[in-house]
Amino acid sequence: MQITFNAAFDLFIQDKQLHDLSPGTIQNALICCKWLLDHHGDHNISHEPFKAALMEFRHRGVKPSTLSFYYRTLAKFAKFCAGEGYIEPLNIPALPEPAPAVVHLTIPQVQTILSSFDLEKFTGLRNNAIVRLLFDSGIRRGELLGIDEDDILWGNNMIKITRKGGKDGFAHMCVNTKRHLWNYEKQARPRRNGSAFFISKLGKRLTTNGLRMVFKRLPQFEGVKLTPHVMRHSFAVNALLNGMDQITLSQLMGHTTLDMTRRYGQLAPGERQSQHAKFSPGKRI
Repeated sequence: MQITFNAAFDLFIQDKQLHDLSPGTIQNALICCKWLLDHHGDHNISHEPFKAALMEFRHRGVKPSTLSFYYRTLAKFAKFCAGEGYIEPLNIPALPEPAPAVVHLTIPQVQTILSSFDLEKFTGLRNNAIVRLLFDSGIRRGELLGIDEDDILWGNNMIKITRKGGKDGFAHMCVNTKRHLWNYEKQARPRRNGSAFFISKLGKRLTTNGLRMVFKRLPQFEGVKLTPHVMRHSFAVNALLNGMDQITLSQLMGHTTLDMTRRYGQLAPGERQSQHAKFSPGKRI
């Protein structure tokens, strides 16, 4: 079957949309395939342009993780084309990618952040609730900002959230976190102009930029750029350190596979030493 790269890529994107992949994932596919489409978009699909695109990426001198990402994206596009019968299967090898270090906070560092909040002020109560919920649940930035007042299931210690790809899910919180969220809720209620749970001083839903400013003003630590995602990492690593199994952690974080969850098990030398001291069987003989 004869079809151009542009036409095949349009069908590839439609397939991703039908599988409810996030706009960010689709945008990444566009970025990775831009060179291929710019140079061969009007040509009938074949193997050689795929190989030329791979060589182009190698010549750019990008870091190994970026090169591996480009390869994976092109491999998915080639696999789709082969599955649709446009070309014969093309083997694009997976590149070894060094596991990035998982930047996370320790319990004392989180305590330092929490002690910086003035709980007599509305913003202090709100920011305290935000940090505690992120650290206790591992939810993403968008999941946090999308929470509405009615999404808080106070009696069940759960929160309805919308995960990546628009999928419904639940976040969990401990009783202590719930207490701090409730204290914030009492102060937020008279200010609220809509349904949003986390709001600005003016009562409107807290925005991505507003949340970024919250984290910019937190106490900072050497080697750590504080973001909501660092809090997500911190939840995962500390949950594993406390003995949570990877399958449970994967479900709580909304991962589709265990591959991402396993990254959090790569402990720093000091953490490995601490865990050995805690769990060593030699202590029991």
